[in-house]
Amino acid sequence: MKPLYYLYPNGGKRAVTFSYDDSHDSNRRVVETFNRYGIKSTFHLNTGMLDEPEYLRSNEIAELFKGHEVAGHSVDHPFISQQPSEITLQQLLGDRIRLEQLVGYPVRGFSYPFGDCRGNIESMVKIAGFDYSRTCIDPTFDVHWPDNFIHWQPSGHHYDLEKLLPKIKEVSRWYPIALLYLWGHAY
Repeated sequence: MKPLYYLYPNGGKRAVTFSYDDSHDSNRRVVETFNRYGIKSTFHLNTGMLDEPEYLRSNEIAELFKGHEVAGHSVDHPFISQQPSEITLQQLLGDRIRLEQLVGYPVRGFSYPFGDCRGNIESMVKIAGFDYSRTCIDPTFDVHWPDNFIHWQPSGHHYDLEKLLPKIKEVSRWYPIALLYLWGHAY
């Protein structure tokens, strides 16, 4: 019997996913650039920073990120492992609920502030209803499918793109499906 392999839409064997953190107003420039080239991204937003100087406005979130994914990043961007569990859960749930109100669809992804996923944070992310969570620490410089979507480590920073693109071509020759995950900040 032949092995079963998953493929991306239209039979694709390689994909790139971009992840940008924080609610800074410089995200507008990234969205504009990505829209110009038909590139989709995930934007992890902190709802507690919206409407502050140099940050995005609440009333623009749905339209600005139309066609992209909006995901959680906590309300206020704290080191979540250094807080009581009740506060951490409020940071996670509060952000997810507010984002869902703003975009009008279920928010399923999360990005750990400062990459901080120590202690019981991964289990709290699941309790808060997130299906996956990304970290920005310990880049793998790898393009294999992640083993753990609640502790999804990046292939690298978006500055590493040029060095990682040849690797995705090479890996997909030997591996049935490749995934390059790049993270960054718009500012």
